[in-house]
Amino acid sequence: MKPASYPEANRLIYRIRTAITGESVGLGAAKLAWQLAEACERANTDLKAARQSLDQGDLLQALLIAHAHPELLETASSLNFNLFDTWKKRCEIYAWRPPAAIDHESLNAIKSAIAETAELKKQLYKDYRSKVRSKDPVAAYRIIRLIADRFPEDESAQEEAKSHQGKIHAYAVSEIKNAVEQLIPAEPPERVLASFLALGVELDKSEESFVRELYEKVSAQSVAELTESVEAVVQAGATLDESGDWQDVEKRYLSCDYELAIREARGEIPTDLRHDFEHVSTKLSRLRRNYESIISIRIAIKGLYAKPGDPDLPQNAQGKPHSLAHRLEKLRSLESQAQKTAGQLPPDLQKELKDAYAYARSKNMPKLVGLSAAAIIVIAAAVWGTTSYLEATEREQRQAQALAALQQAEAADEIVAASSSLDTWRDTIASAPADSPLAEQAALLEDWLASQRALEVEYQQKVQRLETLLRSDTPLAKQDDYHSLLVSIDQSRKSLSPELGGKLDARVEGAKARWQELQLAASEEKTRELNKLERELASALSQAGKARSRSELTRIANAAQQRMEKIEALSAEEEDATRAKQLSNLLIVASNQLSEIATKWDALESEWQQLNQAAELENYLASLERIHSFDILPAEIKAAISRSLTVRTQIASLKSELLGPSEGEGSKAFFEFDPALNTEEQAFLDELMDKEVFKDVYVSTVQYFEGSAEEQSEYQTYLVEPLPEIESQEQNSHITFTFQAHGFDETGQPEPEPRDIQFISRSDGSFWGFFYKPSELAPESEYYERSIKNTLKLLASGADRLAIIDQLDALEKRQDLSPAFRLYWQRQLLEFMSLRPQKWGLAFSPSLKERSQELSKLPESTLTESTWLSTIEQAAPSPEFDALLKESIADTAESEIQALLGLFQRASEGRFAMVGTVSTEQTLDLFASIPEGETLWSVNALTGRVAPLAEGVPLTPFAPVLHYQLEDGGSLGQLLLQVEEETQLDFSEPPYPSLLPAIFRR
Repeated sequence: MKPASYPEANRLIYRIRTAITGESVGLGAAKLAWQLAEACERANTDLKAARQSLDQGDLLQALLIAHAHPELLETASSLNFNLFDTWKKRCEIYAWRPPAAIDHESLNAIKSAIAETAELKKQLYKDYRSKVRSKDPVAAYRIIRLIADRFPEDESAQEEAKSHQGKIHAYAVSEIKNAVEQLIPAEPPERVLASFLALGVELDKSEESFVRELYEKVSAQSVAELTESVEAVVQAGATLDESGDWQDVEKRYLSCDYELAIREARGEIPTDLRHDFEHVSTKLSRLRRNYESIISIRIAIKGLYAKPGDPDLPQNAQGKPHSLAHRLEKLRSLESQAQKTAGQLPPDLQKELKDAYAYARSKNMPKLVGLSAAAIIVIAAAVWGTTSYLEATEREQRQAQALAALQQAEAADEIVAASSSLDTWRDTIASAPADSPLAEQAALLEDWLASQRALEVEYQQKVQRLETLLRSDTPLAKQDDYHSLLVSIDQSRKSLSPELGGKLDARVEGAKARWQELQLAASEEKTRELNKLERELASALSQAGKARSRSELTRIANAAQQRMEKIEALSAEEEDATRAKQLSNLLIVASNQLSEIATKWDALESEWQQLNQAAELENYLASLERIHSFDILPAEIKAAISRSLTVRTQIASLKSELLGPSEGEGSKAFFEFDPALNTEEQAFLDELMDKEVFKDVYVSTVQYFEGSAEEQSEYQTYLVEPLPEIESQEQNSHITFTFQAHGFDETGQPEPEPRDIQFISRSDGSFWGFFYKPSELAPESEYYERSIKNTLKLLASGADRLAIIDQLDALEKRQDLSPAFRLYWQRQLLEFMSLRPQKWGLAFSPSLKERSQELSKLPESTLTESTWLSTIEQAAPSPEFDALLKESIADTAESEIQALLGLFQRASEGRFAMVGTVSTEQTLDLFASIPEGETLWSVNALTGRVAPLAEGVPLTPFAPVLHYQLEDGGSLGQLLLQVEEETQLDFSEPPYPSLLPAIFRR
């Protein structure tokens, strides 16, 4: 986790100026001092590094250091404010961390170097192009960002910087991947990640999982280190008092608080630990207030004794000394504040105060009379300019644009782009000085274009020589000349731009093709007859592999045998031993191939016989699969069998599809209930089991009396903590009972402070005020701990889905609980079910879904985890909540879930059974009796999908004909009627039809 929230320098100085003017002290001022000291130290470190680079002649590195976040030169200039010495003196007086003075020498040296560098942007662009050519993407990215930020008017730099963002992100991902995958990387992956984060590359939301995991790991380590520091501060602050070394603890606290701020990690610290850390802050604030009060009093005493000209004499904003009366009043104010906060002052300080007051009384203090006057000086300035200056500026801008265009054309390495750029900027180039960068760049492009034209002419002459060679009477006799000329042509082509010589390239390729044709023709002429026989033999062998019947195979094998005999006769006359060996091997391979094909046909015929005898689906598909594996099978038969074999894979998904509801993901998660929670479910339960708002809330009955013995009203109120012991004070006419009650506000949040409550019992028997009966643990807190958390734990440990329904039922029956409390937990349980609605049954209960929708319509602010504690909700419960709770859903939901589950389970026990096959003529061949009206299934020849048989739909040959059969032999319609009778639910009424398995609608 990199520091990203350094205090903005100007704002920090503004706050310090305000603190000086208002004479602010305390822990807040100490924090400002710490922030300024850190900022000055960081700025001086970077100034030193930049100055060192500057002294070594590396202005670019100095600029890059200054450009890093936060902007060095701007920050250092802001930190060098005019009240620096005044603030530093206050730091020394009150023992705050003093800042180090800004390194003015280094700051001015860097500014001067930048100002004295002529054509800085040009130099930066030169460095940028150098880094691009050397393939240093990180350095190139830093430089182009520097140019874009330093010259915001340069649109090309802005666009170039944007284009580099994607490139540097991809490069960062690549570097991190290398560091992660390498056994011994040059740099640890964490350091590589940190270097790219420092460049401002956003890697926390990278699409690559390993980058996000590394970022989360580094962030977690950073949080763990900060947490450890906070724990150390809390431990050290546990026994803080004025007698101990509290200033050492304060330094550790300020350092830790500063790190939390700049890393924006305060919210990552555990809540309890963060509260303990704030408690340490409160202690330190009190100790520092006491410590600084004594210092301020002693400073005021010195000021009381001071005489005109004395440096200790206090002055006002105009530099005039304060009167003795003003100084005395200041001293008395400080003494009063110290006594309120610190109690009794030290004896020696009391004596000093006594002497000071005596000194003041001995003086004749005049009344403060007089008014101050101020003078206003108005300075007016005029803006001047000349036409010649504007024209020069415009000319320089055009030359810069022309130079950039020519450089871009050079980088593109394109003829058209170079010519176009020269033509476009011809007038601007002509007006530029001969030794200017623009003129030099133009000359460079002109020379490059001229050299390309000369190379094209040379390339053309060589191509013509090659074509002349091929047109000669005996080109094959000049083979050495041909290859030598081809090498020379290839060298010329490499030096020539891709934009030139396109037609010549085609002529070269044509010449190469012609050369190959001549060679092939010569070779074919020698062995024409033999090659003809080889082709005919290869054709015969190919046809043998595609034979559609045994008789066709016999005919083709006889023709192949004749060719083999002729080849054998010709090979005996072959003089080339190698060629003769090749022909002999050819005959052996052909003979083996024919024998192998004949063996395959024997095996295939055996498999066809087994297929015709198969009556079970698995046996049929296994036999069909073996037949499909034969490579001698005709293509159309192989294709038909391929489609038929998809039945095995389609049946499982088809059954799941047909048994699932028409909406949602299907019912598999519901049938095969797995109590194990996924990460999202576990996280949801963990959050619900740690709701502090429901723990240890107390309730008390409040009676309000107004001058009578009977209460005027009575109600209950929730309390943050139990009522303390009531104190009584007896007087002549009445007894006053006083105590504190810490309750909740209108939003359900704990009130900032407990309220002081008084109850008066008069001697005449009348009562006045609010009387709180003894508090006790709120039933909601007790119910949360004993019932709700128990259910959540059961779910986390693998409880049945109905545990949620049971909890909803229990909540509905607890009329004594707050409606907002009951409805809040009803919504939480339904939201948990919605994480996996199929698994927990939400998708199968219209009642639960309707209630979930009703709850989702309630605004988030209307029903929060603390709504039940709201004083408004306590006084007048929301009628919307009561209306929802009047409608019971648990019993109906359980009936719906159990009914649909029973229907799904009984239907899922059925199976697709084979009752016949499809013939090669696409007709049905059934071997089982099927009741009229039952749906049959097979493979659709058009779609390749298993589908119900319908008139006019073509079928796939060899595909099995299927019928869905229940385990007990009953039909799907009978099963549906039976479940309706058992559950008293009408599945024809919406929304039940949408929940029924699709197979019931076939």
